[in-house]
Amino acid sequence: MQARLLVITNSKITTKMKITTNNHYRMILSFFDLTEKEQNDIKDNYDTIEESSFFRYRGIVYDLCEFMRNNDNTPFSNDWDGYHNDSFFSAVLVKFSSCNDGVKVGLAIS
Repeated sequence: MQARLLVITNSKITTKMKITTNNHYRMILSFFDLTEKEQNDIKDNYDTIEESSFFRYRGIVYDLCEFMRNNDNTPFSNDWDGYHNDSFFSAVLVKFSSCNDGVKVGLAIS
């Protein structure tokens, strides 16, 4: 595991975020690659689930459509392609592989 400290400075606030990742890429999965239990847990949330892309991280199935794309104003824009807020204090980060068939996943905690 690799951990890095990111310091975000605003005119009024300074926030420290710890980003943890193992730098391994996880395969992007289709709906049909998920187990039957995973499919049953999430299928009611979608109209066209067959077009969605998923990955597993820490025992949870994440849908890449639920991630926000980074832009120049986000603190993760240099190293990460997107983020998904887990809570007020944490976010799951993703970085696509060069061939877009996998994602590197990180956890940001403030």
